[in-house]
Amino acid sequence: MIDGEVPIQNEESARPSLYLTEITRGLFNSETFGDITINILNKSGRKVRVEGADNIPEGGRYIVAANHFVRVEDTDKMTGSQKMNDLLELMGAINKLIKDKNQNARVIWTPSEIPRPEGLPPDITQGNSAAEVWNWLINDAKFLPINISRKIFLRLFNNSPDIIPVPHTIKGMRAFLDKVDSSISDGNVPAIFPEGEVSRELLKAHDGAAYIAIRKNIPILPISQYDENGTLVVKVGPLIKPPSTEDPMKKTDFTYKIMSSIASRLPEQLRGFYKDSVS
Repeated sequence: MIDGEVPIQNEESARPSLYLTEITRGLFNSETFGDITINILNKSGRKVRVEGADNIPEGGRYIVAANHFVRVEDTDKMTGSQKMNDLLELMGAINKLIKDKNQNARVIWTPSEIPRPEGLPPDITQGNSAAEVWNWLINDAKFLPINISRKIFLRLFNNSPDIIPVPHTIKGMRAFLDKVDSSISDGNVPAIFPEGEVSRELLKAHDGAAYIAIRKNIPILPISQYDENGTLVVKVGPLIKPPSTEDPMKKTDFTYKIMSSIASRLPEQLRGFYKDSVS
């Protein structure tokens, strides 16, 4: 996949169930998560325009940090017929870009096990009232399917070599970091969505990618993506070197630098939380 617009197979929009069909088929054939996402991209009928592919290293150690916008019809509930296809197509595009540069490198995805708090029912054992439970049912229960589907997804790909879930406990974080360290040592490329959830414009990011980059002293490869009249636009920025651990610049500052780089390659109206970071 090189710079420029690349039409993918056909001209029709992907059917909403494409991702489910390809996940089912891929799991039956023992395919990795990365290969399944590439198949979804190839069969989606979507065009892809890539800019900055030359910024992707042909080897060496680095971490991908990207935003993940999706198309939605209901902006309140963040639901849309192409939402999951969009997310997996983006992952497929990143997988393909990295693989085109280095056949031996595997992109390692880090989906979060942490449930959305608003999708969890109030714990009546902790003194929550019936009114609070009812309020949750009316306003926030809509997020419960997200937590359920996340658990199912992670169970399905529990044995895929290119997924290392981010745990929701401090105890599990050490094992997670050990796995990420081992993966980097093997020449693989961790890929992280710093915002932590899909969005329509940039949200305030978490510090996980910056923390790992500083800890391992490896650069970040920023990738910006957005939809432009049905075309997936993917823009790759130059590597961003992390500060040394002795540097007064903290991980939060480095996160801001990463997200500012991503924002600089997005249309102004999509920069969201980082709109003032681009001069």
